[in-house]
Order: sequence, then structure tokens, then C-alpha cells
Amino acid sequence: MEDDPAELRTETVEGNIAFNKMIWMEVFVVVGMSFECQTDKFLLHHLNGVQGDLPIGESLWVIVNPDRSALDCVSSRIQRALPERRSVRYAVHSRAGTRQGIRD
Repeated sequence: MEDDPAELRTETVEGNIAFNKMIWMEVFVVVGMSFECQTDKFLLHHLNGVQGDLPIGESLWVIVNPDRSALDCVSSRIQRALPERRSVRYAVHSRAGTRQGIRD
């Protein structure tokens, strides 16, 4: 389950299929995620371990979050897991109608 500690999780066929598809992807869009929960940290840890010559290692991540500090935090977590990745970050403020893009 999502709220189980990472060390208590067991592998499932569905999880393995999803992970194996993910490591071959080249573009990811992250909207409002924090990568703070154990599930997300577990995922980033394992992506780091397989990045090598797979497309995930040099993938493009588009990160969207209205909170600039959360945006920077998520970008940093992804960067630590996938140091060769490229990313474009957007701080979107819908009420003000402004958009700020930052390219890494």
C-alpha cells in the first residue's frame, strides 16, 4: 500500500511492469508532486540505480508547481536521482495569470 514503509513493500507484477516501462521513457511531466512520501523516495532511489544507458538517465522532466520553494525542492530531488536528466521548471500562478519558466 502507498502508506506502507518502503522496506515493508513487496514487489508485484504490475509494479514491475510499470517500472520497466518507465525506465524506457524519455519525457515526464510532474504536476504538483513533492516526492516526499516513502513511495516516491523509493521510486527515485531505484531510478537512480538503473539510469546508466537507459533513456530515463537523460530524460526530460517538465516540473510544474505554483510554490517556488516546492518547485526547487522537487527539481533538486529529481536531479540527485537522475544527474544527467534535463528539466524545465514552471512556477504557475493561475490567479495572477503569470507563468515563470526556468530551464536547468
